[in-house]
Amino acid sequence: MPDAPITLLIVEDEAIVARDLQRTLEDIGYHVLPTAGTCDEAIKRAADRCPDLVLMDIRLHGHKDGIDAAEILHDRFSVPVVFLTAYADDATVARAKKAQPYGYLLKPIRADELRSTVEVALYKHRMEQQIALAERLLSAGTMAAGVASAVGEPLDAFRTKVNQAGDMLKAHRTEIATLLSLHSGSSLFGRLDDIQGALADAAAEAARAASAISELTALAGARAERRGLVDLRRALLWACEVVAHEIRSRAALAMEIRAVPHVAAEDARLGQVFVNLLLNAAAAIDPGDADAHEVRVTAHTAEDGRAIVEVRDTGRGIPRELLGRIFDPFFKGATTPANNQTAGRGLGLAICQGIVRSLGGEIQVESRVGQGSLFRVLLPPAPAAPAAAGAGPTRVLAVLDSTTVAAAVRRVLEPEYHVACVGTVREAKALVHRSEVFDVILCDLVLPEVTGMDFYDDLLRTRPDLARRVVFMNDPSPTSRVAEFVASVSNPCLERPLTAQALRAAIRQALGGGH
Repeated sequence: MPDAPITLLIVEDEAIVARDLQRTLEDIGYHVLPTAGTCDEAIKRAADRCPDLVLMDIRLHGHKDGIDAAEILHDRFSVPVVFLTAYADDATVARAKKAQPYGYLLKPIRADELRSTVEVALYKHRMEQQIALAERLLSAGTMAAGVASAVGEPLDAFRTKVNQAGDMLKAHRTEIATLLSLHSGSSLFGRLDDIQGALADAAAEAARAASAISELTALAGARAERRGLVDLRRALLWACEVVAHEIRSRAALAMEIRAVPHVAAEDARLGQVFVNLLLNAAAAIDPGDADAHEVRVTAHTAEDGRAIVEVRDTGRGIPRELLGRIFDPFFKGATTPANNQTAGRGLGLAICQGIVRSLGGEIQVESRVGQGSLFRVLLPPAPAAPAAAGAGPTRVLAVLDSTTVAAAVRRVLEPEYHVACVGTVREAKALVHRSEVFDVILCDLVLPEVTGMDFYDDLLRTRPDLARRVVFMNDPSPTSRVAEFVASVSNPCLERPLTAQALRAAIRQALGGGH
């Protein structure tokens, strides 16, 4: 997909000179806006459509000359300017320097000089920007590293304790239910439900805080990536599920995913990119008129083999003069509503760009005020795996009720194993019965709706070979039914709290590699 043409603005009050410059520049391949003849016209042209470069005659008719116009364009729009002049006296040059021009062209202007000066000015401006951004990222990253270090560790401890309390309360509630009738214990059960609800709320708020810490850590570059093969279809489905509640009151959420290659990335960080882009799309649409708006996610393969993911919204759009700044850390554009919490930190797009660039990709943006925006992520496909004697990495399906435990299991086992995590037996069955290949299943015995024991019985009927390679996880104080089940099977069974050594040993045992 070709890049948008570079747009130039000529500010020249001599019509013949202006037409000659325009014809030459268009022959080179630049897009030239309608010529401005005064300072006020130049400001209006730039406000309507901010150009990439301005060719400015120093001497203009009116109370403000080209130097005044250049200073205004620089301060208001950060637009680079090349001066055109027939006068090169020291006083004019000294005054012109204060406007920080990117070059001078003396009239009459030769085509070769015009081309080289424009190219050098555009290149110089781009370099001054890829440097300014690096300095801002370095400054922000230094601050982010300190915040993440100070807050991250106690927050992790808090989340662990809250999740443990919730698990313990759930277990105690089950035990109490066996001792009391529903009627006689209704008041007690109500209080327990209130406590469990409060813990769930605390866990959710802690997760939000952890997400902010994750963003700060990513900005600081403090965490090492652990890349693997990422299925973009699954990553996008997950991201859409995460943000669906944010979008629902603002727009319809549509998705169209065609054939798209796997990419080499860390799935959590790539998922963060898509979540941030979807939240950004939601923030561009005011709530209350969801039937009139849409957020659409599409994915396909480019002609050069790269994966393309697009997030399009029908929101308020981004003014052209702000497009070059939206990836700056802590930048909040004029279109961001003041009461929008999802965009409050000003880090989302900067982090997206950093992650995508680290993967060898790029993010492109198209936007029109009042019509919406399109963010396009292009990622290189994962390199083809070399032919090997083995069958590839061992695949583990983790069926775990707790997302915290699932994340810990993934950290322990990857990259030695490829780990897929689901939260219910229903999801696990869907993967197994559609011929997904798994070498080992790690499964909670106690799960919502359908237990791990029932899942094991189903596997014995349909996939007895896979049933032998199930590793169970259990609470320290199991119910009598669970204890009887564990005693009746030969599969490994791990008790919480889980250790990395015990988990790896159980996986090896299930694979037949040790006891």
